[in-house]
Amino acid sequence: VVVDGSITIPMMKKCGYKPEVAAAVEASASNGGQIMPPVMGTAAFLMADMLGIPYWGVVTAAFLPAIFYYIALYFMLDFEAAKTGLKGLPRVQIPPIWRTLKEGGQFLLPLAVLLYFIGILGWSAQKSGLFALLALVAVSYIRKETRPSFRQLLGALESGAHNTAQLGPAAGAIGILMSAVTLTGLGVTLASGLLTAAGGSMILLLILTAVAALIMGMAASTLLVYVILAMFVVPGLVKAGVMPLAAHMFVFYFGMMSMVTPPVGLAAYAAAAVGGADYWKTGWHAARLSIVGFIVPFLFVYHPALLFRGPWQEIALAAISGTIGTFALAAAIVGYLFADARWWERILLGGGALLLMTPGWETDLIGLAMIALPLLFQTRVFLARRAKDKKTLSTASAGASEPPGEPLP
Repeated sequence: VVVDGSITIPMMKKCGYKPEVAAAVEASASNGGQIMPPVMGTAAFLMADMLGIPYWGVVTAAFLPAIFYYIALYFMLDFEAAKTGLKGLPRVQIPPIWRTLKEGGQFLLPLAVLLYFIGILGWSAQKSGLFALLALVAVSYIRKETRPSFRQLLGALESGAHNTAQLGPAAGAIGILMSAVTLTGLGVTLASGLLTAAGGSMILLLILTAVAALIMGMAASTLLVYVILAMFVVPGLVKAGVMPLAAHMFVFYFGMMSMVTPPVGLAAYAAAAVGGADYWKTGWHAARLSIVGFIVPFLFVYHPALLFRGPWQEIALAAISGTIGTFALAAAIVGYLFADARWWERILLGGGALLLMTPGWETDLIGLAMIALPLLFQTRVFLARRAKDKKTLSTASAGASEPPGEPLP
C-alpha cells in the first residue's frame, strides 16, 4: 500500500477521485495481492505446508475467487467514474506498451524463473526464491540504466537482512504458539467450543469464524491471523464437514479482509495516511470495494467448484456465471450501469448477482432472470440519452453552417 500508493493515489486524485476513494482503491487492490496467483501472500506458502499439498495446488484453488475480486473492483471503479463524469488521461500522456516492455520487460524473467521452479519443478519457496533473485541480478545488467553498482548490491542485501530480521520475532512467536496448542490440546477444545456454540449450524459456524478472524485482524498480520485460526478453528470446520482446503482458504480470506475492515484496518489506515484522507471514510470505502472478499468464502465452502475441485463442466459454469454475477454486483453496489440505477434495479441486480455467483444452473437461471429486467431498462435509458445527444449535436451543427442573416435595423 505504501510503496504503490505513493504513485497511484496522487494519480487517481489528479484524475478527479476523492482522496478517500483513491486511498480505498489502493488499500483494496494491494490487499487483494495476498490472494492473487501466481505469487500470493506469505500465508499461502504456509497453507501448502499445513495441508501437505504442492504450492501450485493452493494457486489453482485461489484463481477463480481472486479473479472475481478484481473484476468487481475494476467495474466498481469504472461505474463510479461514469457516474461522476470522470475522464481518463489523454492518450498522448500514456506511454506505448511496446516501448514500456522494451525498457523493462526483462524484469518479467525472474518471475518466470520463480514460477518454473516452484510450480513446475516443485522446489521449496526458499530455493526457488534464491534462483529468482540471482536471475533478477543478472537481468538488471542488461540495460545500462538499470545496472546496479557494487554499493547498491550491498545495500539491497542489507535491506533484505533487515526485512528478514523483522519477520524473525513473528516466526518465533508463531512457533511457540503452535507448540503450546499442540501440547495442551487447546486447538481441539476451542474447535469443539465453536461447534457447540454453532449448535450444528454450518452457516452460524462460518459466521462465528469470520467474525473471529476480523476481530483478531485488528492487531495482527494476515499470516498470524491465519496461523491461529488454522490451529484453533479449521479442525472444527473440517469436523463439521468442510473440505480441508476450503476451510483453510476461508480463514485465510477473512484474515486478509481484516486489513480493510473498520474500525482497525491496517491497509486502509496506511492508504489514508499516504493520500491525506479521512481514515473512517477510507475504511468504509475500502470495505465496500472489497465486497466480493466477504461473499466468495461462504460460496466456495458449499461449492468447491470455485476452488477448481470437481468436474470441469461445473467449474466452467461456476466461472462464467460468477463473472456475470460479479459484474452485476458491482453495478448494484455503485448504483450505476448505463445510467443511475433506481432502488428496485439495485435490489434485482444484487440479488441476481448473489444467485449467479452461487454455482448451479438452477440458481444461474433465476439470477439471469433477475438482472435481465434492470438491464433492459438501463439499456433503454442509455439509447434514449444517446439519441438525444446525437439530435442536439446535429442541430448545433446545422445552426453553425447557416449563413448569417441581415442585420436588424
